[in-house]
Amino acid sequence: MSIVSTTWLMIQIGNEAVKPFVTREIRAITLLIVVLAISCVFWFIKRFHPTMFMGEPELIIDTNSKPSRSEIVVHVVGEVNQPGLVHLPRGARTADAIRAAGGATPEADLELLNQAAVLVDGRQVRLPAKHIKATDQNSNGLPDRSFPIPLNTITQSELERIPGIGPVTAKRILEYRATHAGFSSIEELLNVRGIGTKSLERFQEYLVVY
Repeated sequence: MSIVSTTWLMIQIGNEAVKPFVTREIRAITLLIVVLAISCVFWFIKRFHPTMFMGEPELIIDTNSKPSRSEIVVHVVGEVNQPGLVHLPRGARTADAIRAAGGATPEADLELLNQAAVLVDGRQVRLPAKHIKATDQNSNGLPDRSFPIPLNTITQSELERIPGIGPVTAKRILEYRATHAGFSSIEELLNVRGIGTKSLERFQEYLVVY
């Protein structure tokens, strides 16, 4: 039975109960008191028990939830079939990232990359190519070392063998590496004074960060 029907029934009952004994004015006052009493009851319920007038609670789904802590995301580039971001379980290794990126291309040099290295969330994995060598302009009398060379272990003389890097820039790179406990990505070279976006594009085929 609805609230309106209940109210009307109570008014009618009260009206019939007092009809034989009281005048019209008294009946009107009595009905007014009944209506006010019912209104007070409804106000009290709505004020202190609002859920009685509410429907079923709405289910809200958070579509912007954070990734699981058991998952990491790494950026795989270089000689892989499907370069880009890959999602891996925490504790995954470099070999897992290469497989998730579609595997290595025929030009990839897997021996230059430590495939057993444990990956860290947010890092970049670059798989180098076989054919990049630094034998044409080696005037330092040092044994040739195949490029790409790890940026966190490269020496001053090896840096100077890269086209576009002279003694001053090489020294700045090494000083930055020593101050910041190494490079976390190739793009961090942009923080070295004198290296811009175009220079970085040239250096990427000679350097790698594990």
